[in-house]
Amino acid sequence: MKRKERAREWSEEFGSTSTLAVVGAYALNELIPGEFFENVREGLRMGRHTGKTIYDVVSGGPKGMKSAKNLQEALEIVANAGKANEEAGKVLEEYVADRKSFVGELVGAYKENENVFRVAQRVETQMSGTLKGFFEVGNSLKPEIMRKVDEAIIRVYGMDPIEAVEKSERLREFYKDARKFYDAREKDEHSVSEFCDFLNNTRDESVARNKVYNELFPEVVARVRKGYETEDQIFSTGERNIFGFRSDVSKEELKGLGKEIDTFERNVDKSYESVRGEVPIEPYKEANWIDYSVNPLVLGIVGALAVKGASKLLPGVVERPIRYVTAVPNRVYDIGKLGVKSGRGLFIKAIEKLKNSRKLENME
Repeated sequence: MKRKERAREWSEEFGSTSTLAVVGAYALNELIPGEFFENVREGLRMGRHTGKTIYDVVSGGPKGMKSAKNLQEALEIVANAGKANEEAGKVLEEYVADRKSFVGELVGAYKENENVFRVAQRVETQMSGTLKGFFEVGNSLKPEIMRKVDEAIIRVYGMDPIEAVEKSERLREFYKDARKFYDAREKDEHSVSEFCDFLNNTRDESVARNKVYNELFPEVVARVRKGYETEDQIFSTGERNIFGFRSDVSKEELKGLGKEIDTFERNVDKSYESVRGEVPIEPYKEANWIDYSVNPLVLGIVGALAVKGASKLLPGVVERPIRYVTAVPNRVYDIGKLGVKSGRGLFIKAIEKLKNSRKLENME
């Protein structure tokens, strides 16, 4: 009996939580504007890139750079072995010579560009994008009366409210473009890292296969260099105030930068497919935890779990009735079960009645 009661209690808990989650998701979807969730995602995405940049600094550089250095060191070992061994020297000639040159170019591209000044600019851009995203989150929730107050304050400082809004919108678009660039750069770093790791761990491929792998290097190196050129364009875009922070971006700059980043994204995708077509690399996952977590349904579930957790602090005489009432799916199931049971009973009675009537006919 206790097991039955426990099972029913768990069933009610699940039903109650489901009801709260659906109601919460519906309320969030109806009461909160869609731009709120988009701004939260933008802020979190840029914040994630900021964290990755800081991790790169602590761990010795970008993912691709570390893998390229490891491959270069491995090739140096093979090259040194070739000087002392004629057979190894033959392997060096067929397998390592061209690759050693290509890897040197790749490592050189990173060394030329990954410096303290660039990393500082990268962190500043990403952190500013994070703050801009969360600033827009606040704006998206402001009631109309607060927007009027903002306009009055802007006028006090001698600015046109419409112009101020347009500036803010252009900055928002700029940081969105910058975020798209860092998304693409992250994918490119994945391609470079996987490619170099594969070559580092694979030494016994045929000369023909190694020739194919070496032919991929110019595209890989070109993509890394183009990434730094595009990032330089991001850094130089926009006007800055006396404190050194970006204060405005012109429409022309936005248009040019947008095209540049779109082209870079397409070429990164092309390079990724080229490498993946020849090397069994780990597939790159475009979506991350931010895409899954920041939506009304997930937030509704989180809120429901929080409410259910808090409700356990209430006395049982209060918590149990609440759970019973909110367990709507269970109530629907019980009503349905009762309906089926009643319908089944009526059906059986009708059959019995029909049988009895036929018996009477036969007797007559």
